[in-house]
Amino acid sequence: MKLFTSFLEDYKMKIETQRIEFMKNISLVKDWPETELLRLFEQGRSVNFQRNQVVYGFGDSIESVYLIKSGEFEMTKEKRLDISDEEVFDKRSVAKQNTDIDRCRLSILNPIWKKRFSTAKKLKVKDALLGVGQCFGEEEVIQKETIRKSKVVVKSLVAEVLIIPVEVMVIQ
Repeated sequence: MKLFTSFLEDYKMKIETQRIEFMKNISLVKDWPETELLRLFEQGRSVNFQRNQVVYGFGDSIESVYLIKSGEFEMTKEKRLDISDEEVFDKRSVAKQNTDIDRCRLSILNPIWKKRFSTAKKLKVKDALLGVGQCFGEEEVIQKETIRKSKVVVKSLVAEVLIIPVEVMVIQ
């Protein structure tokens, strides 16, 4: 019986060591105490994904932080493109260098033209390709957002993440 108990204790130590090593490779938590790393790992859950599966999308509620165990993930973010009145002025000064100054004045005064260049546009930009040892979803938690401002899709054939609930993931 002692031999079996010893075997189980060794096995448990080996598993804990593997979990701690995995967590120490995640930049977000690498400096946390080992007891906290184990707590995070044990309160998380491993989930497998397949290629092109959406992990979360724009506007989803923020419930978790994701630590990548295997595979690749592509993050897309919404970027705001603002074209301000200063840029309209720049366009006017550039146009003045052209010979058609009257046409330039008309277009600058035209409210439809000005509206077209003074509105903000949202573009979806592929921001990052993430792999083993990286995490995602933490930015929005740190910024205290309530909904996702990004979308994450699996790019590798298969992938696995450790999903840590936000209430467990107290940023230290």
